[in-house]
Amino acid sequence: MRPSVLVANGVIVTAALVWLLVVLVSFLQPFRAAPIREAEPRPMTPVTESELERGWFGFVLRVDGLHDVVEFTNAIDEIAAMNANALLIETPMLQENPESVEVSLQGAECPLLTDLVSIIHHATDRGLGVALVPTIVFQEVKANQSRASFAPADWDRWWLSYADAILELAALAKSSGVEVFALGSELSEAEIMTTQWMDLAAQARERFSGLLMYNAQWDRAAHITFWEHVDLIGVSAWFPLAQPGAESPDLQLQWREALLHLNAISADNQRPVLITAVGYPSRQTALAQPWDAAPLASETPDPQIQQRALNAFLDAYTGIDPRSPDRYAGFFIYRWIARGDPQADAFSHAIEDKPSESDARRALGRLTR
Repeated sequence: MRPSVLVANGVIVTAALVWLLVVLVSFLQPFRAAPIREAEPRPMTPVTESELERGWFGFVLRVDGLHDVVEFTNAIDEIAAMNANALLIETPMLQENPESVEVSLQGAECPLLTDLVSIIHHATDRGLGVALVPTIVFQEVKANQSRASFAPADWDRWWLSYADAILELAALAKSSGVEVFALGSELSEAEIMTTQWMDLAAQARERFSGLLMYNAQWDRAAHITFWEHVDLIGVSAWFPLAQPGAESPDLQLQWREALLHLNAISADNQRPVLITAVGYPSRQTALAQPWDAAPLASETPDPQIQQRALNAFLDAYTGIDPRSPDRYAGFFIYRWIARGDPQADAFSHAIEDKPSESDARRALGRLTR
């Protein structure tokens, strides 16, 4: 065979192989995880005073799939009777374990979305403004693992799954009358991924017309780099008020200093702070570890220390101007627990049937009347 023929055949074979490769890549393309696209920077636009004219003052209610809807609607009726004007609904999103890349809105702990809508509607019918805060819940965890320290095996796949779940809830939030929607809560390991949060905020704004928020831990809020892409700075305010074993300090002074810290974050970012969780368990360790309600075997409940600590916050907060749009948008007491929930024990953060209940009712009445 002449060399010219061999060259021609080689060219044909090469072209055919290139064509097959192009077809194969095109076929496989749908199965590759799409990269997170870069988000266009959004101008920092401070929330206007009219948007925050009322302020949000109420309780956190965790809505899951483990209880009947009527238990939650009864709890909402009780919250409305506490002079609250708002409700923060914490709803779980399931992740199998900290390394998993799949986030789901289906499972025993998740409420049916139709039930979640019914609960939101009941709250709005009672005149309560609603903030919806989706929260990652691990189905399997090792010792000392929490939302703050998870590490998905593939971050790109996790972000795609997480975004799908968040955007579905954002659309639900808009259609059901939610006023504030959180893009995430206490996801410390993911907070450095600014581009992904920017992109998620941009997509959420296409589905939700209310105020967007991210919720950070009290010790992380100053380090968030994407506050300009949301409307509210959400903070879980678990500020320790004392060192373990130390004598009780001036609790109201401690809270005034904590509020000044949050005020500085607000001023730096031109966004108001919404305190998404403030509360204390009925335990001796409440001042040092306000987030921990798990009692020791020999421990007895201490509702008075819960009362002292919560009153210190309420007194400090009502000493500022709670309606100033460049400072605070309100607070939610953690938490109101639906009757029948086994977590509503004597050591819990719940204030029902404890000395703090009447104090909180009076304080909320002053803020919402």
